[in-house]
Amino acid sequence: MTRSCLGARFAILSITLVACGGASAENASDTAPAQTASAASASPSASGAPIASATATPVEERAAPPANYRIVSGDGFSIFVPSAWQPMQVAPGAQAFKSAGGDDEGMTLQIAKVAFVGPENDFVAGTTQGATMKGAKQTGSSAITVAGRQVPVTAFTSTQPGPTIRGVIRATSGSDSLIVVTCHTMESIWNDKARAQCDPIFASIRAAPASTATPPAGKRFLSGNDFRVTIPAAWGDVTAHAPDTRALAQSSSDENTMIVVTVQEIAPDEKPTPKNRDELLQKAAKSLLARDGMKGSIKRASPNQIDLDFTRKLEGPTSALVLAHFFATDAAYLVTCGGLRQTMEAHREICETSVRSMRLEHPK
Repeated sequence: MTRSCLGARFAILSITLVACGGASAENASDTAPAQTASAASASPSASGAPIASATATPVEERAAPPANYRIVSGDGFSIFVPSAWQPMQVAPGAQAFKSAGGDDEGMTLQIAKVAFVGPENDFVAGTTQGATMKGAKQTGSSAITVAGRQVPVTAFTSTQPGPTIRGVIRATSGSDSLIVVTCHTMESIWNDKARAQCDPIFASIRAAPASTATPPAGKRFLSGNDFRVTIPAAWGDVTAHAPDTRALAQSSSDENTMIVVTVQEIAPDEKPTPKNRDELLQKAAKSLLARDGMKGSIKRASPNQIDLDFTRKLEGPTSALVLAHFFATDAAYLVTCGGLRQTMEAHREICETSVRSMRLEHPK
């Protein structure tokens, strides 16, 4: 997720690689990388092809890894992997690596050796079927030349089901905007104890931040142009991606106990005044309840305040990945590179470099 409303998290899409035509998935991991967003092409390139066709004359020997890459060797292969990426635990016969930080965080690379007998096209078709049976959508295919060999490459996107969240929204008006504070958690753990953590946050909402104010002991402020909210000091900030979300914090990284609070500043059609603010808040409440996957009801209304109890089904993150197929005499190698669609688009050169560096012999 993706970064989802439940905080910054990265998902791994499990894809069963079903090989047809006599191929078997022996020694292959069934874990492929994925990630938080809108459906679009999985292609790392703007042209729609997963990886651009080679333009240089291919050679068996390759140069040293580029800056910030290292050579990783496995059972019958070697490949370039970003130096900062860390190994992942996968099934025997496969190796996998993931980014542990930076703006490429959440991207992964996996190399699996698969026992294979049969036409190469059957193996490509089998892995494609295995991906689509798991809900992935094929978005492109091409063939590239690596070390003098044709390498089929297929691209996919996959949108994971999102969680259902439950919580409370309090909307109030400031001098120029409507302030919407949402406190929520997973629907499965929403109870009186979870709600009790939201109440003091709502009680602390102030329509304008006071620069000289000092938060109570053990508390800190979330503040913006037109608001100030008090939260426990130990809660961590999360980068907000919605344009109108001004602050986002969560109680922990454990989704089984996590409480999330977000603060939005919404520009209304009119500037809030004592005469029109209740009408503006009613309109805002109807707009909130009209969002996709949202169900709820107004629980309490008082001057300059509306509360809503709600549940909402979230859409999960959209991941993009490419599968590159390399063939040896008695085996096939599947290289999978993926991440959140936006991350893949921003770092298409990582998958490009790794796939093109793959060799079926150890470097001399």
